[in-house]
Amino acid sequence: MSARKRIASGLDNLPQSLLCDILSFLPIKFAATTSVLSKSWRYAWAFSPNLSFRYDEGVDGAPVGGWIRYALKYKVLDLEIQIYILNNWSGPPRDVFVSKELVRLEIGTGDCCIIDLEGDCNLPSLKILRLDDVQFKDGCTGLLKLLSSCPVLEELAMVDMRWHDWDVCYDNASKYPTTNFDKLVWAKLKLGRKAKQEEEENVAGDVTDFWKVISNVEILVLKSETLEVLTEDHMPVFKNLSQLTIEKKTGPKLKWESLQSLLNNSPNLETLFLKVTNHASWRFGQPLQKVSKKFECGEDKESFMEDVKQFLEEVEMTFEEE
Repeated sequence: MSARKRIASGLDNLPQSLLCDILSFLPIKFAATTSVLSKSWRYAWAFSPNLSFRYDEGVDGAPVGGWIRYALKYKVLDLEIQIYILNNWSGPPRDVFVSKELVRLEIGTGDCCIIDLEGDCNLPSLKILRLDDVQFKDGCTGLLKLLSSCPVLEELAMVDMRWHDWDVCYDNASKYPTTNFDKLVWAKLKLGRKAKQEEEENVAGDVTDFWKVISNVEILVLKSETLEVLTEDHMPVFKNLSQLTIEKKTGPKLKWESLQSLLNNSPNLETLFLKVTNHASWRFGQPLQKVSKKFECGEDKESFMEDVKQFLEEVEMTFEEE
């Protein structure tokens, strides 16, 4: 038997479960190329438990919903949908939000579509949820409905999520009794008001209930803009929070009152990371400047707060002088 045949024979004898595990580490377009390896590999890529869709401008999105439904039919576990510009695209099909098998779901849509969560929403196995610039038909109420359907969520990332009226959202919160996320370990959030005009009209509203939902988190990463919608007067207690990271760009000042309240309401906080990036350096053709510092949280809260505030002021002054 030739060496080539011996290799092909060995590949054919691999169990189907192992093939799927191997293919799960490959992007779908590379996984499909393995169909030429041997007979048992010919269609193995189609049963990969992970599926990722990324589309460019000008592509017809009509068949995408069918492809996603097909993957869900075969119990896909990891689904990533990053579609920001696509013709004839009405958003992820309803089947995505009632999948009993999905463990990880990542959605990025921008202005490409508005997600309609009308009807049932149930994701009993979902452990990781990442939303990037996603808009819901019912605004923040749609978000609450989605979160309430994820009882075992462990990781939550929400980036560039903006709504024009948080008050309306939480007036309707009782419709969707959101879980307290007892298993939530990690969360990354970048929230903000939708537009400068709305900020001037002060319609950002009270997002207290949302912070209560995630107050069991152990590791929290916040973009500094998020502190703008974090109400210091009604801050929940983050009793499990052990590590906090604040990521800030130079320019707008950080809302110190909200950060101070968050730190005071995190009794078990052990470590604080402050990361400041000077994006203005790009305009002058220089490498992106970053400064970060790690703070160990001791019993002397007053000194700790002073050190944090002093660091932020010094970094801003340094970048301004440059």
